[in-house]
Amino acid sequence: GVSPEQCTTPVAFFGSHGVDDPVLNYQTGLSVLSTFTRLNGCTAMTAPEPAPDGHGCVSYEGCSVPTRFCNFGAAQGNPFNTSLRGHYPTSKDPGQTVSWVPAEAWSFITQF
Repeated sequence: GVSPEQCTTPVAFFGSHGVDDPVLNYQTGLSVLSTFTRLNGCTAMTAPEPAPDGHGCVSYEGCSVPTRFCNFGAAQGNPFNTSLRGHYPTSKDPGQTVSWVPAEAWSFITQF
């Protein structure tokens, strides 16, 4: 469901994307986000840029269903496969031993 033609009904959306993703580039990720924010009737806004070595999350407003997006910078410490960089599924903020992604995803899921 990443092309607008495939999406006809609002769907809750949680996305996380690294700015230096070598598999699905960041601009493509923002295009996917845009598909869901339009589908969900969210107030238009630009996703904020994350700190170079941290992450940021935003909950979109005006949506018919919850819509949240997190992004993270290029200097993330991804210990298992550094070639994945921004495609790494459980990125960590500097100095942290656990990823912020599971807590963000769980917080999103448990609202239902």
